[in-house]
Amino acid sequence: MLLLRQTLPLRQMIFLLLVLFFHPLPSSGSLWSDCESPVPGIAFDIDGVIRQGNRPCLEGLEAIVQAQQHQWPFVFLTNGGAGRTEEQYAIKLEKMLRSRSVRRCTGTFDASPEAALADATVAKQFQQQLQPLRGDQFVLSYSPLVELDSMKDKSILIVGATGVERVAQQYGFKHVIHANEYARRHPDQSPWYTNWVGETEPGCPGLRGDESELHGPGPFDTYESIDAIFVMSEPNYFGQALEFCVDFLLSTNPFNIELEDQQPYIIFANPDLLWRAEFPRSRLGLGAFKTALRAVYHERLQALGLSGSEISHREENRWIQLGKPMPNQYHFAERKMDQVLQSQSPRGAGKTCIDHFYMIGDNHATDIAGSTACNKIAMSDPTKRNWQSVLVRTGVWKNGLPTHGATIIKDNAKLAMEWIISSNKHKSKSKRKDQQQRTSDDL
Repeated sequence: MLLLRQTLPLRQMIFLLLVLFFHPLPSSGSLWSDCESPVPGIAFDIDGVIRQGNRPCLEGLEAIVQAQQHQWPFVFLTNGGAGRTEEQYAIKLEKMLRSRSVRRCTGTFDASPEAALADATVAKQFQQQLQPLRGDQFVLSYSPLVELDSMKDKSILIVGATGVERVAQQYGFKHVIHANEYARRHPDQSPWYTNWVGETEPGCPGLRGDESELHGPGPFDTYESIDAIFVMSEPNYFGQALEFCVDFLLSTNPFNIELEDQQPYIIFANPDLLWRAEFPRSRLGLGAFKTALRAVYHERLQALGLSGSEISHREENRWIQLGKPMPNQYHFAERKMDQVLQSQSPRGAGKTCIDHFYMIGDNHATDIAGSTACNKIAMSDPTKRNWQSVLVRTGVWKNGLPTHGATIIKDNAKLAMEWIISSNKHKSKSKRKDQQQRTSDDL
């Protein structure tokens, strides 16, 4: 690292580290290829698999208990986060799964009191068996940012749900400011400045009540320069976030300079156009914000006289995408599952290892496409491990949509887990590695 700092300009060093992060050097296969007791690693999506909005799924609860009973390492690999840390997300999800709100999520929802009572009765026995969930079992959309050491001293504009700036601070980023706080400091820069944000003076309690502790009491007469933008979740205020992102993509200090030669980095936590909540139709996600931002940004650049090729060159390698279906999000999850296994059996870590992975997801374009891409990488790289995927019908995917190479389709997470258990009975390590043919009984 010292050598890099001595020989490369700062922007080139940051870009090189980003390239290494998203395209890491091949890892040694010795960690898993020669172990005595190989086991599967399982990645559960959350929305549309373990829950539907604020409704926890009985089938998801059963699947988690099954994974725990087999002592298989698993993580929750979600494109969500909602401003929580991994530990906070674990507490919230476990609380949901232990509540009386657990319901069956397969098929048409039955809102009758009789169905609710029947579901609660079945859920109770699994709730008694459920072991505590831990923060190290969660890979949120923005979790890989913790490894981005090259930017931890930079000035970062944080876009997303209230609280995401605290997550960034916990990851080690020293100079962060939430877009809502920026708007309150500089309301003249945001025509979308909302009444509830503007009810208090800059630096006074508001939003979540502790901005003065985070950002100081003011006054804020100087416009802060921004080195990079982290879009960590869907923004609270779409228009306000759009305005700020366009401003800072044009210039690190738009108050003084409208257009700089080089665009700052912008990192998006996930590409999901849609996600599944309680409403019967999927809702717009962070991918919708990215699509809108890129369209408006291009219009602004064209109005400033840039050609199409100049715009493409300006954006090159500076729009960074995290989340599923990016293969590196899955490779990050692999490392987390290796760590989970080691924490479960520290004495026997050398004898037991993960030699293949499963993704259980509802979104064909993210969950399944990403695991399929990782499996293709493994087929040509002996140092990588295979992925298979189970596409479930409790979320975004519907009959008639593409499957993006799903190994099999099941109605829900419980049936997905039962298929994984059945697939790993009496199956030798060599068969696991060699078996590439897709199961098609449900396709």
